[in-house]
Amino acid sequence: MIEVELKCFLSPEQEEVLIEDALFIGQEELCDVYYDLPHYELSLKDFWLRKRNGVFLLKTPAGGGELSVVARRNEYESHDDICRALELPLEGDLEQKLIKAGYQPLYTLFQMRRKYKKDDIAIDLDRVTFDGGSCERCELEILVERQEDVLSATERLVLFAQKYDLQPLRLEDGAAKLIGLIKKINPEHYALLQEAFNKSNKE
Repeated sequence: MIEVELKCFLSPEQEEVLIEDALFIGQEELCDVYYDLPHYELSLKDFWLRKRNGVFLLKTPAGGGELSVVARRNEYESHDDICRALELPLEGDLEQKLIKAGYQPLYTLFQMRRKYKKDDIAIDLDRVTFDGGSCERCELEILVERQEDVLSATERLVLFAQKYDLQPLRLEDGAAKLIGLIKKINPEHYALLQEAFNKSNKE
């Protein structure tokens, strides 16, 4: 699946209007542990490997569109798909193989997430805490199966945000919760990410 996602700040007044008549899906507590290599080789390629409540997921870049406020990512959830993407052997326990290959748990986020659905768009309202701070984010998401559907999903998200007067967060400004955490507690890593982002935009 390809995740097409738009992140926004959300005032209490905007939240009230946004969730009016929306379908409440549920609430959940999440613990995300993010892994990388010692010199951040994974994240500098815009690959993000996390273990959420004990289950691994890998996100990698997906093309299809020029709007930098919208994230487009492939999602790999199965053991074999993650191993292939990271060029790890298929046999054995995934976490043990990661440790053997040099991957380390670097960042941990705790989230209280409320999930809604409106106009076939998933709405996640997150209260995020981490060592040294907290933040709140609104994430709008559409999942598509085909690359050719990414652009139309991107346009739908932008129009939906405009309808509710939501201001998208730009990816290069640390829109993602994890990027905001890295900016706060690991300036060296954040500077390298900014450099990699600027370089990819010029290519």
